[in-house]
Parts: sequence; C-alpha cells; structure tokens
Amino acid sequence: MASKQHFKIHFGDNYIIISTIGPLDKTNSEHFCNECFIQIERGIKEIIIDMAQTDYVTAMGISAIVKVISRINAHNGKVVFLNLTESLEKSFKIVGILDHSVYQKNNV
Repeated sequence: MASKQHFKIHFGDNYIIISTIGPLDKTNSEHFCNECFIQIERGIKEIIIDMAQTDYVTAMGISAIVKVISRINAHNGKVVFLNLTESLEKSFKIVGILDHSVYQKNNV
C-alpha cells in the first residue's frame, strides 16, 4: 500500500515552500520536522509553510513546528506561515508560535 503524501515542497533559491496536506499529527510530524532540518542544514534561510489544506495540528505537530522554528532561528533564518485557519491562528498565538515566526494573513 502506498503511503499518503502529507506535504509538498517547492524549492526556491534560499527558501522552501511546504504545503501541508491534511492534519499535522503523529503520522507525519516527525517526517515534516526532519525534512525541514535537512533543508536548514543545506542553507535554506526561509521556510514558508502554507497551511491552506490543513484544518488542525495536534500537540505533536505543534512540537515539530516549534523545533523547526528553533532550529532555523539558530541559523539566522525564519518561518513564515500562510493560509492559517482562524482556529489555527488562535492556537498558534496561544502557544507562542506566532511570536517567533511571521504570519502573512492576506496572501496574494
């Protein structure tokens, strides 16, 4: 049986765009985190996370995001979020994720 794809990655010069597909949870958060770490070690300075297709993030998903933010900040980079649902935006504010990242609320 083929495994379900949980995110797509678009590579730019010094950035990546990760489009999450479905929830960020125990089934995919470790893979998400590891893929981001690989790209940070390759010199990526900006990780753009487009969550247009994600309705919820579990505690494991939040933990993965916090780890990615921490790692890229240590490399003088940043995380940018796009297309958060109202619920995700509130959750990310409560746990402090948006204090350490950028949220572009009105995407073009």
